[in-house]
Formats: sequence, C-alpha cells, structure tokens
Amino acid sequence: KDQVNPKHSPNKVFKLFSIPSYDINKSYTEELGSAIDSNKFIIEKTDLLVSKLNPKFNRVVYSEDEHDMISSTEFVVFRAEEEWKKNYLYLLATNPIFIGFCMQNATGSSGSHARIDPDVMMSFPHSYNEPMVKMFGESVSPLIERGLQTQRENKEITALRDWLLPMLMNGQVTVNE
Repeated sequence: KDQVNPKHSPNKVFKLFSIPSYDINKSYTEELGSAIDSNKFIIEKTDLLVSKLNPKFNRVVYSEDEHDMISSTEFVVFRAEEEWKKNYLYLLATNPIFIGFCMQNATGSSGSHARIDPDVMMSFPHSYNEPMVKMFGESVSPLIERGLQTQRENKEITALRDWLLPMLMNGQVTVNE
C-alpha cells in the first residue's frame, strides 16, 4: 500500500501502469509527474499487479526490475519476496477458475464498472503446499521469462513502428522492393 503523489516530482518520468496503458500495450507508459493527477502505488520488481476493475478482462502485470514504477489504484498489488512465489501467484491470477471467481464476486452497476474487492480476491480458495509451490514456481520460471522477453520485444517493435510510420506516410522514408 506504499503510495506516492507524482505531482510532488513534476519533472520526474514515472513508469505508470494504468488500465488504459495495459489495454493498449500490456505495459506501462512513461509520464511526467506533473501529468499524473492522483496518488499511485509504488511498484517494486517483486510485485504482481491484478486489476480489480472488470475482472473478466484479466489484467495481470508481472513487474520487472525497473526504477520509478507506479500503478493506478485500480490494481491490487501483491508483493512476493521470492520469484517462485510471484510465479505461482501470476499463474494463479491468470487461471480461468480465479477469473471466474472474481467475476462472480464483483460488484457494480454494470459490466463495465464491475469491481472485485481486494479482500474478496484474496479469499480465493486454493491449496498451498509450500514445497510443491516452490518446485512449481521454480520450474515455470523459464517459461514466464520467455513470455516477458516477448513482451519487451513487442514493445520495442511497437516503438519502432510508431517512429517510422509517420516518416513513411509523409515520404521522408521509402521502402525499396
């Protein structure tokens, strides 16, 4: 529940995880503190973010080792000091049974405003045997890392596209066949 008010550091560039940025690129956007209106959660590399808004869309962020990361308070932040626990939580949070549980227990006036209470989210019934979870979490680590690497590559390709496309459109750059 560590929070920061980015307006207090108006010239600092924050890596902001928000629902809109997640929906666009499954990642953060870089924003100046002066452009961020409210308090945000401070995110560390050990954190896993799970959206409490519209659980059917299953927005889950596996944070990485970067500085100045913050998130919207529309995320629940789970802090797991060991990577294997974070891996387990990630796979639990992306499991269709967990998603169904969150959808079933969400409250709100309509589907677009449904929210799951963090305490209800954390009450999801599951078995936990630490030696088994540790073995499982360690064994899936290479798979999760490959998925994260793919996300990083997609972000780089998207940035390249966004830089190059305007130049292609106005004729500054051409493509030779």
